[in-house]
Amino acid sequence: MLPLSTKLQALDAADPRAPSELDRDYWLCRCQGFTVHDENGRVGTVDHVSFTRKLDRPDTLAVRVGLLRRHLATVPVAAVDQIDPKQRRLSLTPPRPGRDRRGGSGTAA
Repeated sequence: MLPLSTKLQALDAADPRAPSELDRDYWLCRCQGFTVHDENGRVGTVDHVSFTRKLDRPDTLAVRVGLLRRHLATVPVAAVDQIDPKQRRLSLTPPRPGRDRRGGSGTAA
């Protein structure tokens, strides 16, 4: 019988994703209730995560935003720059000039 450490090494070698990517996917799947922040401060709180293409990684986060008229904003997981599980906090990347978080153009046609 193989020792546990050998079995774990074999499992790690079988998964092509880097450990940090595994941690990121793990916390993205479990970030309900985390606060969401961008360069201007607090945006809101993750209400739920949505899985469309894969079962082990969400595609979007539904973020509860607003103080009085609270509504849900959809944020793609690609917009998440940092995850701090201890603080239960997500930080978003600043949007590129001329583009919004949904990946569309920031200007009206």
